[in-house]
Amino acid sequence: MLLYGFIYNPLIQARQKTEVFNRIEAREIVIKNDEYAEVVKIFPNNEGGSVETYNKYGVLGTLMGTGNEGGSTWTYNKDGVLGTQINTDIYGGVITTYSKDYLGTGMRTNYEVGVVTIYKNGIIGAEMLVTDKGGGMATYNRNEDIGTLMLTDEYGGRVITSDNDGNIGASMKSSSGVGFVETFYKGNVRTSMKSLKEGGILETFNKNINRITIFTQTKEGHGSILVFDKNGEHPAVYSHKE
Repeated sequence: MLLYGFIYNPLIQARQKTEVFNRIEAREIVIKNDEYAEVVKIFPNNEGGSVETYNKYGVLGTLMGTGNEGGSTWTYNKDGVLGTQINTDIYGGVITTYSKDYLGTGMRTNYEVGVVTIYKNGIIGAEMLVTDKGGGMATYNRNEDIGTLMLTDEYGGRVITSDNDGNIGASMKSSSGVGFVETFYKGNVRTSMKSLKEGGILETFNKNINRITIFTQTKEGHGSILVFDKNGEHPAVYSHKE
C-alpha cells in the first residue's frame, strides 16, 4: 500500500503534528506536494533501491539507485533530458556530463588510471590520463583518430603528431638529458635529430627508409658528413681537418 494514502488521511495529518514516526516500512513511498502532484518516489529495483524526484509538472529531475555493482545518481534538466551521471563500481568512480543528446565530458578513476575525456557532439575530442608512471594527453580529429599525443613517464616526455589518416608525422622526446626529434612521411621516418654530450646528429632517410646522410662531428669537434648510397651502404666521409 502506498504511503500517501495514509498521509493524506485527516486523522494521520492531525497525529503528525504531535507525533514522530520512528520507523516506516513500505514497498513503495510516494510523496505529493500541496497540489497533489507526485514529487518523490522511493521504491525497490531488481538489485536494490531507487529514489526519484520530480518537478511540479511531473518531469523527472533526479534519479538515485543502488545495484549489485554500486550506486548511481542521474540528474535531468527541466525537459527531462539527461545532464549528468555519477556511478561507482568495484573499479572506481565515473562522472559523465551530457549536452542534449550528446556526451560532453567523462571522468573515471580506477586502481590503475584516472582519465578525463572531452566530447563534441558525442565525438571524442581530447583525453587526459594519469598512471603510476606519469601523465598523458591526446587530441582527436572528427574521425576519432589521434592528432597529437603527449606523454610523460619515468624516462622523460614525448610529443607525437599525426595526420588526418592517423599516420605519425613528427615525434619529439627527451630522455636522460638527450633530446630526439623525428619527422615522418605516412608513418615512415625521413629525418632524425638528436643531441648528445659530444654534439648534435642529423640523419636523413630515402623513401626506402635507408639512411643516406649523417651530419655530425669528429672527435676533435670538427664538422663531419657521411654520405651513403641508396641502399644505406658504402659511406663517403667529408670532414674538416686541422
